[in-house]
Amino acid sequence: MSTAQDGRSAAVPVELLTEGTTSVDVAPGETVQVSLGTGSQGIGDDWGDVSISDDAVATAEVVRGDRVATTSAGSDAPGGEIPFAVAIEGHAPGTTTVRVLYCTRTAIAEGCDQSKGTKEAPVAPAELTVTVSE
Repeated sequence: MSTAQDGRSAAVPVELLTEGTTSVDVAPGETVQVSLGTGSQGIGDDWGDVSISDDAVATAEVVRGDRVATTSAGSDAPGGEIPFAVAIEGHAPGTTTVRVLYCTRTAIAEGCDQSKGTKEAPVAPAELTVTVSE
């Protein structure tokens, strides 16, 4: 958080990088998001199982709906689409790799079913090289 001119805490805007981004530069304490596109949890779309090669350098989590920066929550209709993104927070200088999987109507795991979602299978994992520098 930063401090606004009136002394109150002001939220630091989070940058949303485009879907397909493969390299992310972030400072310690900074958070950026990388779009994973849209999907429908009602249909069974899901992104998850974030793996990270060095969580001392950065951490990551999948966010959806109104937790995705600069987007609205998506459709309220059953089966409506919502945005998905992976949020990455820098911790210490270094480089790490973040990997996120797409699955449908099943637990998130390598080789999971992708055939019942809104994306055309096979959907490659999102793999991001994250560099944290001062």
